[in-house]
Amino acid sequence: MTPTLYAQLEIPESDRATSIRPDAAMYLHSFIREHGLSRTLEIGLAYGCSAAHIMTATTSRHIAIDPFQHSYGNDLGLRNLERLGLAHRLELRRELSRQALPRLADSGDRFDLIFVDGGHRFDEVFTDFALCDPLLLEGGYIVFDDAWMASVQHVAALIRTNRADYQEVPSQHWNMVIFRRIGSDERSWDHFEEFCRDADIHLQGLASRWR
Repeated sequence: MTPTLYAQLEIPESDRATSIRPDAAMYLHSFIREHGLSRTLEIGLAYGCSAAHIMTATTSRHIAIDPFQHSYGNDLGLRNLERLGLAHRLELRRELSRQALPRLADSGDRFDLIFVDGGHRFDEVFTDFALCDPLLLEGGYIVFDDAWMASVQHVAALIRTNRADYQEVPSQHWNMVIFRRIGSDERSWDHFEEFCRDADIHLQGLASRWR
């Protein structure tokens, strides 16, 4: 199903690096189906590739946050999903994730899977994690794309070393980092563990994989 699905998406050749890769999209689709996940959220819609693969793995509503959708071929991601007959299950939030995520928390929305592929600066990835934290159900998964980037690896290292309520799940795709929420945050008010060395180790292991 998924190779055919990817072929149906209109993605400009000049900007294919922006979209999630076909093998990663297929892995995300399979992961959701294998774990029986249904309540899904993603940060970053772009051309709709990840959304299409997430949505075809469930029959539920999917929320995507992307204030810049208009800059991707004038809503090409949304049009891709319309062409696939998926748009009726999509709720697109055209605002920054730092604005949309607190609103979702206030409204009581909770998710089995959150896919983070928005801004890639460290402060953006970290802020997305911090604001997604109250939205993730116990037993749910948060997936970070672009594991080759130092910003993503440093956020992943911070979670590994400082958040005992998250357990890293071995990812079968080298460019994704996955954590499962296994409990509540019981840290003391002044808890902090250094995490930069952990990030450096993982980056060294990924250095030969990118491009």
